[in-house]
Amino acid sequence: MIRRIVGVTGLAAVAIAAAVHSWVAMPLSPPVGELAGQRALEYARASLEGRPVPLLLGDGAPQRVGPVLLTLYVRGAPLARGLGRGDTFGLALRSAIAALRAQLPASVAVEGRLKLDRVIGRGWLSRNVAPLFALGAVPGRDGVGATAGGREALLSADDLLRAEVWAVRRVLPIADVAAGLDPQRVLAALGAALALPRGVRPDHVYRFRAEEYVEVTRGSVVAISAALPPAPPVSRERLILAARAAGDYLIRHLDRQGRFDYEYFPVLDRAIGDGEYSLPRHAGTTSFLAQLYAVDRDPAVRAAAERALGFLAEARPAGCRGPRTCIGEESGALVDLGSSALGLVALVELERGTGTSLYPGLRQGLAEFLLWMQKSSGDFCHLYDPRAQKRDERTQVPYFSGEAAYALALLQVREEDVTRRARLAVAVDRALQYLTHDSYAHLAGQFYVGEDHWTCLALDAGWSSLPARHRERYAAFCDDVATFFRRSQFIGSDGIVAEHPQLAGGYGLSASITPRLAPVGSRAESVAAVWRLARRRGLAETDRRVSAPREQVLDGVRFLLQRQIDDDGAYFMPSPSAARGGLQLSEVEHVVRIDVVQHAGAAFLAALGLF
Repeated sequence: MIRRIVGVTGLAAVAIAAAVHSWVAMPLSPPVGELAGQRALEYARASLEGRPVPLLLGDGAPQRVGPVLLTLYVRGAPLARGLGRGDTFGLALRSAIAALRAQLPASVAVEGRLKLDRVIGRGWLSRNVAPLFALGAVPGRDGVGATAGGREALLSADDLLRAEVWAVRRVLPIADVAAGLDPQRVLAALGAALALPRGVRPDHVYRFRAEEYVEVTRGSVVAISAALPPAPPVSRERLILAARAAGDYLIRHLDRQGRFDYEYFPVLDRAIGDGEYSLPRHAGTTSFLAQLYAVDRDPAVRAAAERALGFLAEARPAGCRGPRTCIGEESGALVDLGSSALGLVALVELERGTGTSLYPGLRQGLAEFLLWMQKSSGDFCHLYDPRAQKRDERTQVPYFSGEAAYALALLQVREEDVTRRARLAVAVDRALQYLTHDSYAHLAGQFYVGEDHWTCLALDAGWSSLPARHRERYAAFCDDVATFFRRSQFIGSDGIVAEHPQLAGGYGLSASITPRLAPVGSRAESVAAVWRLARRRGLAETDRRVSAPREQVLDGVRFLLQRQIDDDGAYFMPSPSAARGGLQLSEVEHVVRIDVVQHAGAAFLAALGLF
């Protein structure tokens, strides 16, 4: 059965998305194109440095819509900006160059990187209705302008990105679904730029779209959109480089005790590792480093994975030591299942990659804990009180059951003791029966699937030990999961992708809701497992159960490759070297969190099997 998105919430979301798109669309004048954009920046730099200027392509192109903005970025910040107007592109550009030069001291060399924004479209934006203002612009692509008393002020798409005023409104009662501009902060910034008294609003507010070009190095220019360079081609070599870059990022952000910078803010060049810290995400990130070492054999990756694993091995409260071992904080709080499950995944992955036994007692103790936390239904208890040594039989947390099933499936493959291996195989089968069937055995369960990322990974890992009569049923469920995910993925044939190419490969409802990167990575991992399952079942390459998951994974990793931070796209980051290889929550939320890097890196590795 192919599951469908139905229900009041889903229909309302689609209706909202359609309404938003109707006013987000705006007519655009023809762009001058990438070659003309490159020549324009070469022309601007030569003019600012007092050198002979090259031929300017598109000099006479009509400047129908709006001005040209020329910005000089130095160490990630806009040092100066020139706004130029004229009836043609050439006149507007020369006007912007003159305005920019007037802001620079004559004795200062023109260092940094130049960015050109040529406004090619304007659209309506509500000044008085906050929800319409918040959802009326395309995240990362649109700037906002305003007029008052004959004066005009513009906040470019970059200005809004750097100010982090996107994704501030929760639009659905689902985690990680947020959208929209912050009306108060944007209107306040426009008012300040127009020198309006506090509380006085501009006469007119609008949004605008620009074609954007930025210097990569001297003599080289790249066209960008939403601070993103063009999507690179997907190849085995490119995926390995991306996985290495993700690993290098994590190594740079791992301290001597084996603790990661949980969040890094690249626009601020500031890391946060203290305070709220997720042990399940730490464990998952460690498992990616272990997978990377198995592929790349880099001693630095192995050392980092072992250090991060050592941190987990020490994170055991007093009530978590003994035959049943669990991972958690020493605060006396409840221990969650995910920390122990993903801790076991990391340990098994690293032992598999290194061919050594690192923590045999910990491995066995974590396995016993997971088995003890499994209910008679095949599901798992998700919380444990180490002081009372009591399971919480009722509370459920997303992902934990699938993570536990995956951990046990990975372990049983490596388990040498026949009796223990058989016990693990039974536990995995019971878990998969619950996750793929029993948990959906109700009316509403016929119309949705959850985030069954770990479920399909568990099936792939435990395939050889499962009863043959169960495999096809579980595999059919994972086929449905991939199909369900695909329906919310933006693909090239969608009309919205033709207008907003940067959405291709992401998952979402409209251009106004920016796709988060972690779900793209986790879904690529799971759909790659679905592809492997189809191959295990001997299906032909032409079978859609084989070809469709492959296309889906490639679209997802291409989306992620475009968003992995490199020097080309880091022109407004103070320290590109610190951010390099990281991946942010989304292109409008400038926070690199370890689980985003983990899932993207694991997706890059999973996609290697497609080639």
